[in-house]
Amino acid sequence: MKTSIIMTSYNYESFIAQAIESVIAQTVQEWELIIIDDGSKDKSLEIINDYCLKDERIKLFTHPNNKNRGLKNSILLGIQNAKYDWIAFLESDDYWEHNYLEEKLKFIEKYPDCGLIYNN
Repeated sequence: MKTSIIMTSYNYESFIAQAIESVIAQTVQEWELIIIDDGSKDKSLEIINDYCLKDERIKLFTHPNNKNRGLKNSILLGIQNAKYDWIAFLESDDYWEHNYLEEKLKFIEKYPDCGLIYNN
């Protein structure tokens, strides 16, 4: 089961590499990572672009003229560009354990009528 992962970023150069690496390290490899940069002024875009060049599953989107449009608009842009039925969200200053997606997909397979999965 393929998953679109949406990550928004605004000046997270200190954390974003760890977040991206945690997606790359997943036991499930059928995913796309959509990163929406919300007008960062630090080196976030440079870091994200480096990952996009290394892995075609990682895609970067920005608002027109690289403007800061806020979290809501960034999430909406990510959803508009997602190509898979299941969408997961990962904060730019967070990371997933290597089996995070695998565990969520097991739950979906066990409860196919489920429409939303969340955790603390």
